[in-house]
Amino acid sequence: MKETSNRYALCALRERRAELAGEIQSLESRLRHLRDSLTHLDGTLRLFDPDGNPASIKPKKPYKRVKLFGQGKLNRMILYRRPYALTVAQSRLVIEATLSLSLAKNIHASHALSTISS
Repeated sequence: MKETSNRYALCALRERRAELAGEIQSLESRLRHLRDSLTHLDGTLRLFDPDGNPASIKPKKPYKRVKLFGQGKLNRMILYRRPYALTVAQSRLVIEATLSLSLAKNIHASHALSTISS
């Protein structure tokens, strides 16, 4: 029995390692492509501004949209309930109630509220 369970565990670990190695190769390929693109863009910037230093441009963090709702659905839901809220505290209660009613079971309203700026 022990040999069988070890065999299944070993197979699962090998499968996971293969997946991770494949993902690393894919990301390294993407990184090479992005570095090449950056080099070409720096060359183009030097054509337009020979005295400029492209390395002095600060990198921006990419924006990653959290897709909890469809396009404009959350805004419509909140605006529908907004006339009933008179203060900021009541508005937060309206948002909490809207989120708790409409979010999927695996997403908690507190997590969603932390992603929405007050």
